[in-house]
Amino acid sequence: MISAQTTDPQAESRRKMAESLAKQRESIKKQPGVKVADGFFTLAWDPIAFPPDCDPLKDTESDPLIASAATSQKLDPALLRAVIHQESGFKPCAQSAKGAMGMMQLMPDTASKYKVADPFNAEQNIQAGAQYLKELLDRFKGDLPLALAAYNAGPERVDGTPPAVPDIPETQDYVKQILKALGK
Repeated sequence: MISAQTTDPQAESRRKMAESLAKQRESIKKQPGVKVADGFFTLAWDPIAFPPDCDPLKDTESDPLIASAATSQKLDPALLRAVIHQESGFKPCAQSAKGAMGMMQLMPDTASKYKVADPFNAEQNIQAGAQYLKELLDRFKGDLPLALAAYNAGPERVDGTPPAVPDIPETQDYVKQILKALGK
C-alpha cells in the first residue's frame, strides 16, 4: 500500500538533528553543576552551543572514514585530513559559535543539503564535508586555494571577476595553513 503522505527529506533531517541535540542536552543536564535552559537559543551559557571538550578520533578510527570519503569523491585523503585538522582538530563533538558542527564543521544548511542525520557522527560528517569540498573544487575548476576559501568563508565571498580568496584574515590563514600541511 502506498502512503498518500510524502516525506520531506529536509524536515526529516532537521527532526533527526533536533533529536540528537535533545539527547546531548539531556546528557549535559545530568552533569553535576550544569544548568541548561530549555530553549534552543538562550542568552545564558548553553553547553550545546559550546559543548564539553571531547577527545580527537585516533588515526585508527579516522583513517578508514577519510579513505572512504576520499575514494567516493575522488579526493586526496591528505586534503581531507588537512581540512579536518584545521576545522576541528579531529574532534567529532566540535561546534563553533557560528553553528558549524562536527569534524568538518558543517553548517546546518550544508548538513541538511547532504542529508546528514547526525552532524556529530564522524562518518556522516566526513562524507558530507568531502562531497561539499568536491563540489567547491568543481565549481572553482580545481583551484584548491579558491575551493578552500569557499569552504571556510562561503562560495559567495569567493565568487567575483576574477574569483579570489577574500581579504578576510581568518580565511587567508585557513588557506595558508592547509596548503602548508599539504606541502604546497
